[in-house]
Amino acid sequence: EWELAARGPKGRSYPWGEEPAGPARVNGLFKDDPHPLLAPARNAVYRGEAPCGALHMAGNVSELTQDSFLPIPAGELRDYSNLAESPDVVVRGGNWSRDIPQSFFASLREAFNRETRSNIVGFRVALS
Repeated sequence: EWELAARGPKGRSYPWGEEPAGPARVNGLFKDDPHPLLAPARNAVYRGEAPCGALHMAGNVSELTQDSFLPIPAGELRDYSNLAESPDVVVRGGNWSRDIPQSFFASLREAFNRETRSNIVGFRVALS
């Protein structure tokens, strides 16, 4: 669900499209960032929204998902939400501590231990 919301039906590389991540698009640790310590929390600061209309799906904090982090089996696409439990959950979207544009790919999934607290991981509340 998160990846579809961020990439849309056309499979964008980033939530806003194909332009690489940088300080105009995401809150990350970029050398030319006009806000090196704290970024304004206004929607107008970062240009670009995901196909679903959501903002800030890359940068700021990585977003927790409900999915356990396990290798995705090869083969046709199917529902992986019922796979065995893992001590790690999937986080998406990259975060403010990253400076490599590929860290903000909408398809990137990273492991995060479900017992850990961190200032680089948060969650999104969504209503469908």
